Amino acid sequence: MAKMVRGTENNNGEKKIQRISGCRKDLKLTHVTTSMKFTGGKKNMNNNGKKKATWIVVTGLDGSGKTNLVQSLEEHYKALGLKVKTAHLPYSTHLQREVLPKLKHRYSDRLMFALDNHYFASDLETWLYQYDIIISQRGFLDSFVHGAVQGYSYEFIANLNDIEMLPKADVMIHLVADAATAYDRIKDDPDADKFEYPAYIKKQETETRRGYYELTAEHNKHLFAFKDAKNILIDTTNISMEETFDRSLSFLDGIGIGSSDA
Repeated sequence: MAKMVRGTENNNGEKKIQRISGCRKDLKLTHVTTSMKFTGGKKNMNNNGKKKATWIVVTGLDGSGKTNLVQSLEEHYKALGLKVKTAHLPYSTHLQREVLPKLKHRYSDRLMFALDNHYFASDLETWLYQYDIIISQRGFLDSFVHGAVQGYSYEFIANLNDIEMLPKADVMIHLVADAATAYDRIKDDPDADKFEYPAYIKKQETETRRGYYELTAEHNKHLFAFKDAKNILIDTTNISMEETFDRSLSFLDGIGIGSSDA
């Protein structure tokens, strides 16, 4: 019969596991992750031999052009004859429209978004073997960005979301812009949420850039769940929607997304 275990983490990010019964102590486990590569190999198949879709996340600052880019990429890949699914986070319309406006504390906000991430993940796990390409507007990294804006550490957000248990994106396109330009683009949006005001957007710009650089530098252990994704940062302040799409597509083509052997 298996014994119950508990763990503590040391400064090197390793976990020491101790059996509650005290039979074995100091069994050391080092954090290990597996990656899904674009090789079309067995790791990209489920138990029924179905190929795993490529998940592209368009993340970044509000007002940086995410909506337009998702739509353009969807049209492009559908024109190539690929089966494409798009999604938007927050995923639950009820949570976004009915619950979020009523929440008055930042901790409640983070709890709601963590719940929404896992709700989205439950459907995403199914889509991954029903489609060729999945494109989501926002992804799980956005919880780190917005959490940081609200004063929470990456460690807190990682633990709250149980981030290692969530599906891993293959590609992340990070869009940023000057905060003033970004806000000017969305200020008249009738569907704007409670975070879309100038002071918040300014902090969000800073944290969006920080999130990208800390992720790609690969030195923050709380972002290791994202380390196998291919990343590009595009500043849309002074470029058109068409140029944003062209730069994104050039990057995606360069790593084989949408090709027959992707």
